[in-house]
Amino acid sequence: MLSVLCAIVFLSPGQLPDLGGRLPRLDLPGLENLLKKGDPLSTSLADADLGMPFLDDWDPGNYKLITQDDRTGRVWKLKPGYYKIQLQSYCLHAGRPAPWAGDGMVDGPWKGESAKLLLDVIRRADLRPDLSQADVQYLLWAILARAKPSKLRGRVREAALQLLTKEELARLEGGGLDVIEDRAMAQLLGRFNSALRPVLEAENKLRGMLYDGNRSLEEMERVAILPPIQGKKSEIPKMRWLWRPEGYAIRYDAQTAWRLDVYVVVPHTFTITRDAKGRITRLEGPPGYVSEVEYDDSTPGIVYPADHNLTIYKFTKVTVTAPGHKETFDVDGWTFVGVPRTGETEPENLPLYVWKTVSQGGSKSDQMAKWNQRYENAKKAKSWYDKLKKLFERDRRIKSGQPSDEDFTDVGHYRDGVKAALKDPASRWDWLGDHQQRQAEGLLHAADAIRNLGNDPDTDVDPSGRVGLPGNSAAQRLGMGTRTR
Repeated sequence: MLSVLCAIVFLSPGQLPDLGGRLPRLDLPGLENLLKKGDPLSTSLADADLGMPFLDDWDPGNYKLITQDDRTGRVWKLKPGYYKIQLQSYCLHAGRPAPWAGDGMVDGPWKGESAKLLLDVIRRADLRPDLSQADVQYLLWAILARAKPSKLRGRVREAALQLLTKEELARLEGGGLDVIEDRAMAQLLGRFNSALRPVLEAENKLRGMLYDGNRSLEEMERVAILPPIQGKKSEIPKMRWLWRPEGYAIRYDAQTAWRLDVYVVVPHTFTITRDAKGRITRLEGPPGYVSEVEYDDSTPGIVYPADHNLTIYKFTKVTVTAPGHKETFDVDGWTFVGVPRTGETEPENLPLYVWKTVSQGGSKSDQMAKWNQRYENAKKAKSWYDKLKKLFERDRRIKSGQPSDEDFTDVGHYRDGVKAALKDPASRWDWLGDHQQRQAEGLLHAADAIRNLGNDPDTDVDPSGRVGLPGNSAAQRLGMGTRTR
């Protein structure tokens, strides 16, 4: 059946048999199965790392712009600090809308039959300044569209010869497709769901344009990249931070399908000081930034009713130090101490005599609401931390002397408590708001301590290892290497 199918589907229009102006309703299992056999790239939002929602309000600012000229080889080796990189990016989902500037973006693993090859092409191109961004994009489209290398013409052919091995070319040739004639394509598309039809149609048109070899990037872009869907709600907030196990945080801001701004934070070292009750009394880091609290020891600690792993402590003073500034504030604050459970919890009633010792002037229901909200945030952060820890346990990278879970959870409690006690720090003085942003980085330091990989002063930063995924699942996936614009 497949041989008969190919004889009909791949004939030119002038060679089609006279069938009364139409094709018969053929059973097309051969070609249908070929198109369904292994998506070249299957990474989707369902595979994504959804990042660190507990840092959605964090922006340290003062980013240093770095370019490909700052690389060592094809990666950056960065010291603790804040960096911005203006990357070239690539379309990895023909027939889908461009990312919209309002979309949040996360990332996911390279998955699919040609995922490794696509990644290899991007990484090889990072070290080939003689090849333009368009040349690389043509080749990525050719792989995604299952084009036959032998039929490629023009710049894409040159890029294939420069970036692919003989073995890779042969493999692509064996799994490649010709251009499917329009009427046969229309019949075939009826066998696929509505989400896949525009993708398959775009890939077929791209094959024809790549085989022609005389089409501009603008012409191909009109086929491969649809206008952005503005106003569609993103499933991910804009500028969501994600953690890379190599030891840095990253977030994405897509400008277009070709331009991707990336922000990177390599965390500084923080020093955590605790008292005899295990409460954080001082948090120092980054260099020059310190916060200290004085607890109200006349008020006993209260076990949190919904989770007996946590104790609530009141504090009355906060001293904040930043370069050129130091200020002490009288406050009515509180913080949790301890590691929260991450399962379902049932709150208990707080006895009235206990309630009066910790009430901060609001009603009981108001205060419980504040406790419960901060508790839910702490549980989400702990769940994220547990996933990260399991990753390193699986890789056998946790060793003796490992920092405890309390370092991560208590820094989060402490950060939330100081921030709440100072109300809106930025409204007092700009430097105080900046201090709060800087000390939020302590969570990243505590997460990075899991790695326990020694004293290498530099962190390798390579964004290419993940596929960019807009929070709008209908939009373009983006590939990225270390080429800057």
